[in-house]
Amino acid sequence: MRSNKIAAGVGAFAGFIFTRLPYMEDGNLLVTNVVVLSAGSITLFLWLGIKKIIS
Repeated sequence: MRSNKIAAGVGAFAGFIFTRLPYMEDGNLLVTNVVVLSAGSITLFLWLGIKKIIS
């Protein structure tokens, strides 16, 4: 379970970094939240899929 939290955290951090890029920085908190949550979720689903394929 711990690795799932780490994977989601890494994805959320990557989404946060993506929203800090100059062309994405519009100050819209809704866009930032959606991108961060989407990136975290996608990373978690990919991590779970990779774990399922390997195991």
